[in-house]
Amino acid sequence: MQYRESWLCLDSSKMGDYMRCPRYYFYRHVVGWQQAWPNLDLIFGEAWHILREHMIIHGDTRESIEAGMVKFIDCYRKSFSELTDLDHQAKSPGNALLAVMEYRQEYGEFGKEFKLLHINGKPATEIYGTVPISNDRVIHFKIDAILQRVRDNMLVIMDHKTSGNDNPVYDAVWNVCNQFSIYYHAANCMAGMFDMTPNDIYGLIVDKAILRKPKAEKGKGNKFIRIPIRKSIPIINEWLWTVNRWYDLIEHDVEKLQTCKPEDHVMECFQKNDKGCIAYNKKCPYYDFCIGWANPLSRVDTCQDGFVVDFWDPAVIEEGADNVVRV
Repeated sequence: MQYRESWLCLDSSKMGDYMRCPRYYFYRHVVGWQQAWPNLDLIFGEAWHILREHMIIHGDTRESIEAGMVKFIDCYRKSFSELTDLDHQAKSPGNALLAVMEYRQEYGEFGKEFKLLHINGKPATEIYGTVPISNDRVIHFKIDAILQRVRDNMLVIMDHKTSGNDNPVYDAVWNVCNQFSIYYHAANCMAGMFDMTPNDIYGLIVDKAILRKPKAEKGKGNKFIRIPIRKSIPIINEWLWTVNRWYDLIEHDVEKLQTCKPEDHVMECFQKNDKGCIAYNKKCPYYDFCIGWANPLSRVDTCQDGFVVDFWDPAVIEEGADNVVRV
């Protein structure tokens, strides 16, 4: 296959796809196949991020919430019409409005607890950028918000999550996940932009909204939790070794791919991992290819039914972003 620079342009999502299954990474990021239909969880999550960003910047007054909901609906309706709302009750505009009002009641006025920081005069929200992980490697990131906690002036990274899952065991994984280690490392490197040092960093808060269908039973509606993630410098140093090890493995498979041919009996790179066939209670979209093709190089010249070619390239996405940081 003809080499693309995006194969080794990595962020936590792409590296996470490789960690799930190298063959999954091959189909999604080397071949570029993505399912053609919209993903409700991803679309709702994107719209929720837009709504929460608006409220962090403009406050959580009724007027701000109404303006934020306009932005939410503009994003959501590009993929899902009003006819789908009954099928998507938990993750629909109606429940989003209810949830954000409940969030306000749960935590009170956001500005009394956190102060939004700025980078180069711009609000520190939806921050794209790169941070070095070795002398010759960088990894891309997108941080939802960088805040200062009012009660002690500590720096806080906030990440918005939406889920239907209220399982503390699942949430515990975030303490060791690659995504938040990248954010933590980036915050350490960016501290000087805010006249702070790494000692002034509290850590990361996962701002999780658990969204459920409206129910009559008490305690069965929407729920909100904030999960603190804190890391020591030795743990970050250990993560730096780990993330570079994963980078080595991806780089090795990309190099090996250049010697593989469609007529080979097997493709000797991007191996399958059967532990990745099920994720988020869903079967992998490439499952049928894996059970039928020993060497997918003989098939990938034609995009399969139900898929479109869409490469995820963090560098291209950053070109159109308002807040881009190189640290």
